[in-house]
Amino acid sequence: MALIHRRVGPKISRNIRTGVLSGRFLGGVVMRLLDAFTGTMYPAPGSKAAPPAQLSAALLALNRPTAPWHIREAQPHEKCDLIAEWKIVDTRWYEVFAATEIDTITKILLTFEAIRREVRAFDQGWKVHWYGGVPSLSAFVQPFRTPRRRAAMRRDGTFTETTRTGEVHRYRFATGEMKGPLRAIILGAGWTYRGRMFARP
Repeated sequence: MALIHRRVGPKISRNIRTGVLSGRFLGGVVMRLLDAFTGTMYPAPGSKAAPPAQLSAALLALNRPTAPWHIREAQPHEKCDLIAEWKIVDTRWYEVFAATEIDTITKILLTFEAIRREVRAFDQGWKVHWYGGVPSLSAFVQPFRTPRRRAAMRRDGTFTETTRTGEVHRYRFATGEMKGPLRAIILGAGWTYRGRMFARP
């Protein structure tokens, strides 16, 4: 029995090691594909994570009166920490959004996970109904959704913002036009931006 063990044992051991390495490799590939699918991005290696309050303040500092979107603190019933959204329900922006004939928009719900140092982002779709130039929003009943590449379906129209410092930003009301600045702040603060596919109950 000992002779059989010496002959078979090393081969089994090699097979086990090979299986473990293959499993790790496949697991890594799956995680990279999932990150790409959800839009998850990581900070630079060795980045020092800022405190949650500092990160929140930096995100809120993105707000500009001249921009067609903003980020705000969430209400308790919204079950997240911050929300980035288009200013479509702001009366001062009715005309801009009505001109694009938008019929859907996306809100980005941000939840801070302090222990993991990551911000979990969920793209929440809303249907837009127009009544005499005034928008009304209704949420999609869809607990699972992939990250949306566009914030709105539109027939025509763009918007050009000129900031108080003279910077020019051109918008086609795509979700990425909000996500880009959000990710830059989050990654710069040493946190992970993790896209979520499922809404919280």
